[in-house]
Amino acid sequence: MKIHIRARKNALLVRAGGHLTETAASELLDQIEQELRPAPRNVILDLTGVESMSAGALPYVFRIQRQAGATANRFILAGRSAAVQRLLEVTKVAGALEHARDESEAARTVGAET
Repeated sequence: MKIHIRARKNALLVRAGGHLTETAASELLDQIEQELRPAPRNVILDLTGVESMSAGALPYVFRIQRQAGATANRFILAGRSAAVQRLLEVTKVAGALEHARDESEAARTVGAET
């Protein structure tokens, strides 16, 4: 799995690609927690590049959501691959996550435009 994290004004932009397994999601959570520790902020998670996602990765997505929300910040899924969308629908959790069409829309939502 590939992870790219970039701090922006008011947000942490996280792009994930490849195969999002439980192990990879745990690593993703660890990296995001490290970035949020010194400076809590909104988290924008772009899953457009994720080729497959295991159901075991979902709890980690919700832990990231809780981590951002613990400091009154928002967690937004910005873009989803077909595989991610399918898993969110099959597990009936799509409605529990805030979604944006893409990174630009999510950035506008939280005031993190460059």
